[in-house]
Amino acid sequence: MVWLVTAVPFLIGIALILLPGLFVTSALRLRGIDAIAIAPSVSIALITISAMIAPLIGLPWNVGIPLGFSLLVAFTLGVIYALIRYLRCEDFPATVRSKRALTITKGAGITAPALTLQRWISKEQALYWGSFLIGALLLLRNTKNAIGRPEWISQTFDNNFHLNAIRYIEQTQNGSSLSIAGMTSGDGDVFFYPAAWHDVVSLIFQLSGTTIPIATNTMALVTCAIIWPLNLVMLMRSIYRFNAAAVMSVGALGAAFTAYPVLLLNFGVLYPNLLGIALIPSGLALIIQILRITGIRLLNTAQSLLLGIFCALGIALSHPNAIMSLFVIALPLVLVRMVLQIICLSKGALSRWVFCVQMASLGAVLAVVNILWGIVRPSKEAGEIWGPHISQAQGYGEALTNAEINNIPQWFITIIFLVGIYALLRRKDRNLWLLLSWSFVAFFYSAARSLPWDQDRYWVVGIWYHDSYRLAALLPIVVIPIAVWGIQYMTQNFYQSVLWSKLIHVLENAIKNTSRRKETLESQARIVSTAVVLCAVIYGGQTAQALTRQIEDSFWFYAPTHDSRLLTTDEIEILKTLDDYVPADNEIIVQPYTGSALAYALADRKVTAYHTIYVEEPEVKYIQEHLNQAKDDPKVCRIIKKDRMNYYLDFGKQEVNGDDHTHRYQGFENLKNSGILSEVHRQGNAILYRITACN
Repeated sequence: MVWLVTAVPFLIGIALILLPGLFVTSALRLRGIDAIAIAPSVSIALITISAMIAPLIGLPWNVGIPLGFSLLVAFTLGVIYALIRYLRCEDFPATVRSKRALTITKGAGITAPALTLQRWISKEQALYWGSFLIGALLLLRNTKNAIGRPEWISQTFDNNFHLNAIRYIEQTQNGSSLSIAGMTSGDGDVFFYPAAWHDVVSLIFQLSGTTIPIATNTMALVTCAIIWPLNLVMLMRSIYRFNAAAVMSVGALGAAFTAYPVLLLNFGVLYPNLLGIALIPSGLALIIQILRITGIRLLNTAQSLLLGIFCALGIALSHPNAIMSLFVIALPLVLVRMVLQIICLSKGALSRWVFCVQMASLGAVLAVVNILWGIVRPSKEAGEIWGPHISQAQGYGEALTNAEINNIPQWFITIIFLVGIYALLRRKDRNLWLLLSWSFVAFFYSAARSLPWDQDRYWVVGIWYHDSYRLAALLPIVVIPIAVWGIQYMTQNFYQSVLWSKLIHVLENAIKNTSRRKETLESQARIVSTAVVLCAVIYGGQTAQALTRQIEDSFWFYAPTHDSRLLTTDEIEILKTLDDYVPADNEIIVQPYTGSALAYALADRKVTAYHTIYVEEPEVKYIQEHLNQAKDDPKVCRIIKKDRMNYYLDFGKQEVNGDDHTHRYQGFENLKNSGILSEVHRQGNAILYRITACN
């Protein structure tokens, strides 16, 4: 019942990630689950872009900005698309619109199914909606259990920044990715920081009137339980027309992995990566539609390209390494399309000039990705902490058995996954790109786990900070489609087996109802078998020891205790009452590695450092080095009086990652015995002092 406080923020979060994008997808004449499933990635792009535009035109950040911007974009794209349709070039090379018929576009070398009619409601969509609902409920349960309570915070290194950034957006009324890093840049240059996650959380916080931790945890619920399964549905609809058992298993499989989303809830904490990875499947689905690789088409070329622009922006503005991850996963699609075009040319099904144009276009895509590979990456120093730990073979073994980051192998998923590999190899069709995509991701994961620095580790995995956790989270994106193929293969073979025929025959004899047709009986039997498969996937996935342990580990990354890594129970209690003792216009001197920087997010009081990674202003740096000399150094008191730094928040020596930064904060040493402080409030070992030496 404690999670009921998130009900209103949760509904607001769903509206924020669906409505702006739905305006656009509807304007481009998408219908049904396709319009809704692509909406989150478009919404994220619209929200983040509008947050960058707002300060440029002098508008404060509020929900009206993204809503107004999305309506403007939807109207513009609607007009553009209407013009494209008027010119009859919305689908080049053109195909005939029908429900099932396959078509071959002569002279273009493109073999693809006809476009599926867009409808708001259909039987096939009902199955996918059911699959989404099952996945959403399971993921809601797992995410809730992984976080523990809605007011708890992730006791991890990066959470200083993520929580304080929400307060910063509220106070500056500016959510621009071009300025949010100003919170930690001091007097230095403000660099670009993708603020998609923080923009959405800030709107949830603003509209619901809840606290920053609850708004943040609500966004985690929305990302894991709504955005992720919706994106999986869109990806699977783009790959093949699967049977009911396979379709209904998609959501349950999405909730069964340790690598995503639970892993990113307790590591980092990597909220931007959590959001970016959740959006990747829809980006992959649009690339599939553009290149016409798989066995079903939902969108025409114009729809795919126009939506693809915003989807790519949404992914990139969530986290740059997410868009690079999409390129890695999608690279086999480009390679397969190039091979198919060469085959078509050799068979005379493709004119030479069209072949040259298409190959040049695909080659240009590869060239752009190659250029971005050297640009879209943090500095080498930013990820030097993540070096090689294991052998390459062990890294591949972890990827193959879904035992990433030394988790226990998930054998149930692995068996289905291996069956899916066998099924795809037997088909020998263009869907083999899935196996190539898995091998690419597995390679980078293994490289992050094993590749030495002297073998160009930075060039290979520097995009992901050399961090295997971020790469592990990508594996479910390619494992799930292959596992669904495994379920498809097993159920289809069962339906065609002698055992199935005998089962139907036994049922006919048992019912002894000649008025009931065999087809009806077989249809009902398939419904029962689908339910059995679904129950098996849910049970096998949710009861796996690896998943239950991962959720439990995450719980203890959030649960506050007397010795928590970031904020102890004493420190949380003192932050709850801080506004009773510290005037709103005063600034608190803090040592951010101890968690005291969160006085800004949780108590709405200015602090001298908002994150552990920050550029110190000269005056702040001086205080950090000389505060204990306030009686003898008049410069200390001049700074304190000028900036109203009248309080010091002492959260002890324990730092979030167990490090020791005493050398950086020498001015905080022996403060208790320096005679410059007066205790104002104490909660256990957490103490608020007033600086009295400068009175």
